[in-house]
Amino acid sequence: MSHVLEIMTIDHASDIAQQTPYTETTQETATLHFGNQLQFNGMTYDDSVCVMNTGLHDQKLCIGKTHDHCLSIYTKNIKRYLNLFHNICGAMVWISTTPVRNPGNPLYPQSNAMTAKMNLAVKDILVQHEHGYYVDTWDVAKKSTH
Repeated sequence: MSHVLEIMTIDHASDIAQQTPYTETTQETATLHFGNQLQFNGMTYDDSVCVMNTGLHDQKLCIGKTHDHCLSIYTKNIKRYLNLFHNICGAMVWISTTPVRNPGNPLYPQSNAMTAKMNLAVKDILVQHEHGYYVDTWDVAKKSTH
């Protein structure tokens, strides 16, 4: 059996930074690539584990919008994101977004309140997937000194 480690950085729950003639979003492009890599390496859905996270960058898109509006958009995007990867990942492991180090800093619009809401939304969506797992890193990260 082949062993393959693929690391793909996906900053947002939905974006158009990486497109192909066959895909319209970065998330579609990533699933196409990952599926092709599985096939190329003679692997199947059951051989794959996807470790995922997004959220902090999504909050930067929320400047001037309410938390409810942003959470609604994020939730819709996460549902689509997870549904795309559900078709190629034998297991989806979501690592929660960690607390923000400098809440209230005008250079960084992310907040711990919004991050906590987004984490909960992902956790609620992920339980709907048979092989979806949520790793809560919030409390451990709050104790970190660096």
